[in-house]
Parts: sequence; structure tokens; C-alpha cells
Amino acid sequence: MSISTQRHTLEAERDFQTIALDLRLPDDVWSWKTISFVRNKSSGSWGSHPDQSSSLLLLQSTDGRDVLAIYPVSTLAANCNLRIDTRASTLHMNIRRCVPRVETEVFAVTGRASSENARGLVKMVVEAARELVGGKIESKRSDFWDGLGVCTWESLGKEYLTPPAGRPTFDNLLNLIPPFPIETFLIDDGWQDSSATRALISFQPWSGIQAPMREVINSIKSKGVWAVGVWLTLQGYWMSIDPTSPLIGLYDCRPFPTARENQARGGIHCPLLAGEDKQWLPSPEKPRSSGSTTLPRYTADYAQITGPGSAHVQQAMWSGMMEAVERVWGGTDRVIMCMSHNERMLNGPGGISDDFNPDYPERHTNYIQWNVYQSILTAHLSFVLDFDMFASSPDDKWPEYHAFLRSLTPGPTLLSDAPHDETDWVLLDRLTSKVKSGATKVVKTDTPASALPGRWFRDDVQDMVDGPAIMAYVYVPEAHGSIIGAWNCHSDTTDAWARDHIRLQDIHDSLKRGQLDDEYVIWGMNLKGKTDGYALVQPGESPDFSIQLAKSECGGVVVSKVWQIGGRRVAVLGMLEKYAPLARLRVAIQADIRNA
Repeated sequence: MSISTQRHTLEAERDFQTIALDLRLPDDVWSWKTISFVRNKSSGSWGSHPDQSSSLLLLQSTDGRDVLAIYPVSTLAANCNLRIDTRASTLHMNIRRCVPRVETEVFAVTGRASSENARGLVKMVVEAARELVGGKIESKRSDFWDGLGVCTWESLGKEYLTPPAGRPTFDNLLNLIPPFPIETFLIDDGWQDSSATRALISFQPWSGIQAPMREVINSIKSKGVWAVGVWLTLQGYWMSIDPTSPLIGLYDCRPFPTARENQARGGIHCPLLAGEDKQWLPSPEKPRSSGSTTLPRYTADYAQITGPGSAHVQQAMWSGMMEAVERVWGGTDRVIMCMSHNERMLNGPGGISDDFNPDYPERHTNYIQWNVYQSILTAHLSFVLDFDMFASSPDDKWPEYHAFLRSLTPGPTLLSDAPHDETDWVLLDRLTSKVKSGATKVVKTDTPASALPGRWFRDDVQDMVDGPAIMAYVYVPEAHGSIIGAWNCHSDTTDAWARDHIRLQDIHDSLKRGQLDDEYVIWGMNLKGKTDGYALVQPGESPDFSIQLAKSECGGVVVSKVWQIGGRRVAVLGMLEKYAPLARLRVAIQADIRNA
């Protein structure tokens, strides 16, 4: 693998600049397969890439031998992303100032590897970027999200509720507390005092919530909930702060353009509605004293965040919020990013996926694809990854399909069953377990599932006909093994099957090694999809393990080292009755017992 860095200085008098990267790309780059991390599907090739900005580009050469990773590196002073010029076969850095009148430097890190060794490529470019900006890895593990939680969004947002549908009230919030143990409770969108145009009026809850916010939160906690959180947008509400709000004067708010007509943004171009051309936001000097310090007075314990617009205000508000969180709560592990926003909005996608279960076709299949592909990048960034809520029932919400993914992440596991739906106790039992203290915890991995590197550039996993599955893995080094998940992500408007098999490259990638030095076993987890049975894998030999998944089905396998002990071959498979069998498992040989 090789790596290079290109630097560019944004002069103090410039607010915005676009420059071409000096990459010396080959003449046939227009046909290279391309994955662009802009919350959409891979574009197939460089030449068909849409006019959208990117927070990471992965390219595979026409002959399939080489993989290129190009990572734009922002700073607190300037944002940076990439845009492909499909006509000129060039790549540009879009640079936008965050701090006025300061000369600042931004970077683009490029890494190159053979396709067989691509598994460490993205980690390598992220680590190089971290060194450039003086960042550090958050190494301390938090147990804040180990328990099962509830999120109100899917539960409240349906037509059976009396008007106004979906908005939290004292009664319907308490009605969502289930008859089984939960540790966290997230009051999602709808609780804030907002206008009809979706702008924030005050830091108080909306008038129909029926009780003061402190009473609401304390009543939820009295039902056995350990921590209550609230959903927030940093800009106030979806359309920022209402211009008639008293907050306008209190925080020196002023209007910012929602879109700048004279600057190419590399985004989706949609006409703005009347009144949406401006957003009222605090001046960058004010956010450190803004509403992030209001939450503790409600006795809230954590927050889920969606981010704002203006680059200067964005960074100021984000830094101010993180400073307040550190001061009041003593750590940033209590901030989760709604659909996995980047922790400082510097070097990651704005949001890796849409909400769980929106009202359009292929919402479930796209959800898996977005999340396991975006974690190729986000797994290496320092923030709490949020795969969003899911529902255990009914079947048309594809419960196991989503629950399996939620077990393959260290982030929050948030249930959002509707009050009139019967909770699937079998699914919950497979997702959770009691620990020595008697508390119920989620059985989940310490790292998020990511798409298998040898399958990154497959463009036949979401077709309308039978084809391969989307596969993602979690490496569990302490257990000397891995978990591989497979999902049928073909169009849900058809009955197409995912028909696939585990390849030797999949095993190598899931164990993060170039070759096997020992014998391993592939053991099917017996989910609804057909991935049962087992197969032994010798170094250099291709495994014989097939996967058959119907619509809405997923499957999984445990890959585990075979040990020679006392003349016997032993593999530790973990808790096979759980979705993440190897989670928190540590396997070691304490003594040689061959002659015991």
C-alpha cells in the first residue's frame, strides 16, 4: 500500500475555492468503478458520477487489480469535500471557510492498494488525516449504551394517533414504556416549541405536551428507566429559529442563505419553498452559551443531534455544544449522531441513511446498503455510531432484518414498537441477555459491521433478479474469529432471491489477514435465511458454504479458529442463540492439556 498527501492553503481573503487535485489519473479513469460516500448508491463508474460532493471516494481500476481511496481532510477553520468533473476526468477539492479572515490549510489524502489488500486502505488514509490535524483516537470504552432503549419516532409517527399525530405528550410517552427492562428512553422529534413553519420558538416543550419537561422526564425515570434523552437540531429546529422568537435578540441571530446561488455546492438541486431561502442562526460568537446548557435543567441525560447549515455557525455551534456536554455530563459519549453524523462534521457524511421505515419502496434494502457501506469510513471515526431505531413487529417492518444489523454495532439499540403492536419476545431474547448483576444488556459487538472489502464494488446486489447478497463483517480478535452478516437487498418490489456463497476472500477480509495460518470453521447462525450448517476451511482452500435468502431475509455465519487440544479439534462458536454470538468473547489456551 502507498499513501500521498496534497496540501492547499486557503488565503485569508478567500471564503471559497475550488482546486483540481494533482492525481495523475489514467486515461481510462472514466470507466473505473466508483463508490462515493454521499449517502447514495455507488454510481457504477467515474463517468456516471452525479454532481454531488463526497466525503470519501473509493475507485477500482478497470482490470480490478487496484483500489484508490481519496479522503478530503477538513479542519475547524475550513470544510473540504470532493467533486468529480466527469467531462475532464479531474477531481476537485471544494473548500469553504469556517473561521473568517484566517489563512488555513486543508488536505487530501490518497491511498492505493491492490484489491486483495484493500481491507486496510481506508483505515490508513483516516489515520494519516488524523495525524495532519492533530487528532487522537478515543480509546476509552463507554458502557452508556449497553442496555436496550426505546425511541419514540416510529412509535408515535403513525395515523392511529389522535391529532396532532406523532407529537409527544405526557400520556403517550408513558404509554410507550414497555413491560420489560429498558435503560434508555429517547424523546424524538416533536417535543420542542416550534412554529407551523418548523422553526424553533423557545427552548421549552410544545404546549400540548401536558406537563413541564422536568416532570415528563422524572415520570419516565420513575418507571425504571435509567437515562432519558432528547432529539435536537443544532440550528434550533428543521428551519432554524423563528424570526419572531425572543431567541433572535438573545443570541444575536441573523439570517443566513439556505443556498448560495453563486457557489457550486455539489448537492441535490430542489426548489425552495416560500420563506425557506433564509435560516436564522446565532452569531458564531454566541453558541457557547446557547441551548445545549438548557437540557440538564430538564434533567435530561443525553442528546441525539442533527446538524445545521452555515459553515462558520456550524462549527461554532458544534464546538459550543461539545464543550457544554463535556462540562455538564463529563464526557461526549452521551451524544449520538442522528443516522450517524460525523462527530464534528469535519470528515464524514452528513447523515449515512434515511430514517428507519420511511414511506417509499426499497426502504429496508437501501437501509442496509447505506449503513454497512458508510461504516467503511465511519468505523474509523471517533463518535457514537447510530444505526437508528427499529421495530420488533409486525413482519412488514422486517424485524429480524434490522435487529441483526443493530446487534453488529456498539451504538444504541433503540426499539420503536407501536403501542398497538405485539412485541416479539423471541427476537428480544435473541438480542439481549442477563449479566452477572441481573441487569439485561444487549448482546452486541464493539465495532460496527462494514461491507466486506472484496465485495465493495459489486454492482449486482440490488437488482430486480436473483443475485448475490450484501455481506458485512465484524472482526472479533479476542475470540479469534468474526461474524459475517448477509442480507437480501434486491428490489423489494420483486421476489428476487439472494443466492451466494462464502468465498475464501470473504474469510480473509473478515479476519483482516492476507491468508490463513490455521484451520477455521464457518458455522451458520440459523436465522430465517438459509445459512445453517457448517464448513471447514483449510489454508488456501475455498470453502463450500452457500447462502439462500428470500425477500426480507438475512443470514449470518460465525467464523472461528479451530484449536488442537488434547488430540481434538475444538472451535469456540459463542452464544449461537444470539444475533452476535462472539460479542465480548475472549478465547485463549490457558495450558497444554494434550497429556492430561
